[in-house]
Amino acid sequence: MSPFGEWSRALRRSSALRPWELVVMRTVPSTHEFARLCLERIEEAVDGRRPGLFVAWEQTAGRGRHGRSWASPPGAGVYLTVFARGEVEDLGDIPVRIAVALASRIASWTDDRCRLKWPNDLLVDGGKIGGILIDAVHGGGAPWLFVSVGINREVPEVAGDGLRPTGLVAECAEPPSLAAMTESLAVAVLGALDPGADGPATAIETYRLMSAHAPGETLRCRLADGVVEGIFRGFDDDGHLRLETRDGLTALSAGEVVPG
Repeated sequence: MSPFGEWSRALRRSSALRPWELVVMRTVPSTHEFARLCLERIEEAVDGRRPGLFVAWEQTAGRGRHGRSWASPPGAGVYLTVFARGEVEDLGDIPVRIAVALASRIASWTDDRCRLKWPNDLLVDGGKIGGILIDAVHGGGAPWLFVSVGINREVPEVAGDGLRPTGLVAECAEPPSLAAMTESLAVAVLGALDPGADGPATAIETYRLMSAHAPGETLRCRLADGVVEGIFRGFDDDGHLRLETRDGLTALSAGEVVPG
């Protein structure tokens, strides 16, 4: 059996993934965009009763934040998108919960060396091993959440945003198989989306502990309308990045930390 066949069969037989509506694909431009295109059919098929999972062996146009591409060679990483109904009041907490859940899982494989670069890049010893992309689609009833995850098993040629790329095979003495990685990371996302998951206070505290940013460090953040620079003063209770700028203390809810 081909490596793709073995990987696909392992996922379809996984008891941990049985709660999902599972779609396994050999090649797709982007699991995120494909899931978005399937929204109407998803609503008809599952009516919000079960979360769903799109996984791909390869992406030919993997999508990162700010329109960047995400290298997704065949069998070289975990490429998945989760769709699920969310509650409006929980939307602000979900990115932090998901980031913490995935970073904790990667930390368990890398001797606790995984850290979070705000808002949702996953680093191991400063090398980028993965990223998260989250969209909320509002319509009738509760919004649909689309959570996409890209985690490198093999080391890609580039990280896509100037960071040094890395992968689990370079950071772990005995890396799990790609199927085991996919299953484990999908379950982590599912757990983070569970209404019974740890509350925001617990998630924020863990996020603070796993932050890649040091107190007092000068950070530059790219926003939609420019770049702001300031001294890192931690995160508030909503997960917003706090910077002390020339104009005083400001809390950023969106943006991207960029090299100085």
